[in-house]
Parts: sequence; structure tokens; C-alpha cells
Amino acid sequence: MLALLAPSVRMRGMAPGRTWRTNDARELVDDILLGDFFGPEVDIETVTWMEFREIVDRNSAGYHLCMRRGDERVDCEQHTFFDIEGGLIYGLMLTCSGFVSPHQ
Repeated sequence: MLALLAPSVRMRGMAPGRTWRTNDARELVDDILLGDFFGPEVDIETVTWMEFREIVDRNSAGYHLCMRRGDERVDCEQHTFFDIEGGLIYGLMLTCSGFVSPHQ
């Protein structure tokens, strides 16, 4: 993931009950995505792309993740807007549905 991000990537994220902000790629990957959000107990099984498009000089992507957290299956959908320069993401805005159980 770090190979896709500018070292000083500007990230803003929102999920139910949580928000994140950082200007550091390593913090985004290690502390936010792999630490606070997904964590070591979550295994991502599939990612399904719902849409990808360009909005002038900004990109937009939506995707659905099917995951396992222990014995429980959980899903979430995320939508991102991101800016790329020199092949690296330097701006990322992310909204997430939060983890939902398809069996509720």
C-alpha cells in the first residue's frame, strides 16, 4: 500500500462513530488502515468494484468488501475520492459504511 501513496498523503476518513486524519503515508497504512480500522483480526476475503470514474482531475471509486472477523462474516462498502500526481495518491477522502453483518 505504501508504494501507492505519496509520503505526505493527505487523508480524511469517516465511518460510523469514527473519523481519521493524517498527512503521513506510514501512519495511514500502519496505524489507521491495518491498525484501527481493519486490524489483525479481520481477513478481507473479496473486494468487488462497484464503480470507478474520473471527475475532471479527481478520481472516484466505490467498492464492497466481504471479510471475516473471527468466526463472523462482516461486509462494508467504501467510497473514496483521490488525487494522483506522479503516479502516487497524494489526497484521499474515504467514507465507510462500517462493518455490518449480513445475518442481522
